[in-house]
Amino acid sequence: MSSGALSMGHARALLALGDETDLRRAAEKVMNEALSVREVEQLVQRLKGKKVIRQERGRDGSVQLRHVVEKLQRKLGAKVALRIEQAPEAPQSSLHDEKERVRKERKAERLQAGREHPAVRAAVELLGGEIEDVRDLGEE
Repeated sequence: MSSGALSMGHARALLALGDETDLRRAAEKVMNEALSVREVEQLVQRLKGKKVIRQERGRDGSVQLRHVVEKLQRKLGAKVALRIEQAPEAPQSSLHDEKERVRKERKAERLQAGREHPAVRAAVELLGGEIEDVRDLGEE
């Protein structure tokens, strides 16, 4: 590290190795191959005997699902297959969609209130129009 070939991030990742021999070999590999900190972390996990879980979805499902299957297989000592059945997804509305829905409800309430207002009814009656002609009475 004093030579500048390893950053603090590289060193921190390498310190997870308990064995000094592994640590030296890994440090040499990092310097020779100019590995990124993330690559060093994956190397350390492999050296410690942990399988590196990739952050991409495979054909078998999500990373979390594969992790659960692997964990169950280790604990049970047998092959495990999970079948996930999902309920139909309920439509999820975003905050924007919810605000838009509330805005439209309020607009409809204002229009209805305008149609029912005595002054509006009198004006419509006087002018001979229909209540459906009443337009938006203004935004909030």
